[in-house]
Amino acid sequence: MLNKKISKYTIILIISIVLIIFNLFFWFMVLTGEVGGGGRPTDARRQSDIRQIGLAMEMYYEANNSKYLQSAIIPSGIGTFLNPIPRDPTTGNEYSWVNNNVPCDVLEVSQWYCAYGILEHTTTQVGSVLANQKGVKTLNWASTTILSNINCCLW
Repeated sequence: MLNKKISKYTIILIISIVLIIFNLFFWFMVLTGEVGGGGRPTDARRQSDIRQIGLAMEMYYEANNSKYLQSAIIPSGIGTFLNPIPRDPTTGNEYSWVNNNVPCDVLEVSQWYCAYGILEHTTTQVGSVLANQKGVKTLNWASTTILSNINCCLW
């Protein structure tokens, strides 16, 4: 009879320890971003910001005789449509901007733009949300790819 009480106690103890370990592991995964979001909320903010930049550029284009705002670096504002330009929610840095003072030779267009932000919650490739004259899109590319005016105006 004593052995049965010990075995029941042992089983309950083992189950309790396993549940505590599982609970600690789960919260560790949540806090490190592997479960329950992680970089997803800030990635959603980046996507929204880049969409706003794209929309402001299109409104600027319509209001300025079919001409985009041209700049070698990301502008501080896009006319009265978006001022100031939003910044990355995690780092506070400006989003990336590809110099659009030079024409896109591949498509032979002089009016184009490209703004993008790097996403946090991606797999093995670099993820980015990009706005250009063709719209807003989410892209994944090899980490060795460098965005330039050629591949920015093509996407």
